[in-house]
Amino acid sequence: PALGIVSGMVGAGGNAGAVLTLWTIFKQVDRTDTGFMILGGVIIGTSFLQWLIYFPDAGGMFFKAGSLNYDPQRIKPPEGYRGADALDYNNVTLSTTDSKGDMSSAKTGSGTVQA
Repeated sequence: PALGIVSGMVGAGGNAGAVLTLWTIFKQVDRTDTGFMILGGVIIGTSFLQWLIYFPDAGGMFFKAGSLNYDPQRIKPPEGYRGADALDYNNVTLSTTDSKGDMSSAKTGSGTVQA
């Protein structure tokens, strides 16, 4: 659910940014071709920023892998921490409430249901 919200905000931000950028570029010039020349210059200028991208395990344009002392994960997880991708869901007990307010539990993994 949260990923949909993030995707929507990023998508809407990209569209709004494109409209704002084009409006600022083309509103300042009298001729449309001059606006396209400025837009091309902006695209070429921002594409040069890709040369600064560096991945510690793969390297970058100017530095090979591991040559820079750079760790992108500034906040380290606690020792022994396991994320949702490493958890074992076979022995999970679920509890639910029916319309009368009675609790029932269901054991996943073994297929038994207790009421």
